[in-house]
Amino acid sequence: MLINAATGGIPSGTEVTGASFSDNATLHGAIVGFTPGGDVRYRFWTNGSCTGTGTSETFALTIMGGALSSSATGPLGAGTYSLQADYSGDKNYLPSISSCEQFTVLKAPTTTHSQVINSATHAAPTGAEVAGASFYDTSTVTGIAGFTPTGPVNYEFFKNGVCSGSSSTATVTLSGGLVPNSPSTVSLGAGGYSYIAVYSGDGNYTGSTSSSPSCESFNVGKAKPTVLTTLVPSGPVKASDSVRDLHRPG
Repeated sequence: MLINAATGGIPSGTEVTGASFSDNATLHGAIVGFTPGGDVRYRFWTNGSCTGTGTSETFALTIMGGALSSSATGPLGAGTYSLQADYSGDKNYLPSISSCEQFTVLKAPTTTHSQVINSATHAAPTGAEVAGASFYDTSTVTGIAGFTPTGPVNYEFFKNGVCSGSSSTATVTLSGGLVPNSPSTVSLGAGGYSYIAVYSGDGNYTGSTSSSPSCESFNVGKAKPTVLTTLVPSGPVKASDSVRDLHRPG
């Protein structure tokens, strides 16, 4: 019988990446007074058909005619697997083999978090940025320990603050579980803008969209120009005139 190593019960069929399983065998049909002896071999395959090369371990039957459970498989990636037990037989009983126990591990969900960054300060926007400022987006993808997320993340940049309509997309690829930053925007004019980061998933994980908030909106304010004045004389100026002379009453 197939066992979920985490719960000790029968698998629910909803196990995801990182789940572990074991097998438990019991002999049936033994005749009273003739306790089965011999061994039980457990075999494990990384396919769902109990074929090809698998791993195995063998345990001697106990006096009650049962066998120890197999060792746990250890954390498994998403995919289809199978376990099978076979009995060696003894002087009173013929060998026998269990049916192929197929089971599936589903892809695990992920969480994607993202944060807009001011390109000049490399910190989160303060809200005081003005026309000419530039920004980029950062993100993290969180999965299950022991299974590093891989695959692409799309950064979608919108020229509005609500993540709607058309966008420009920059695609990066996770490396060692880390997500590279998006490229910086050009210098932006005053207005509202937004980002979304979208992880596509891989063989062990489903995709996810940035959350908290899902739409990263930010604003660029109008720049405040500085007015400079230059003193201009009203009449002809001689080289010997000073500013004081030019302003002396006639």
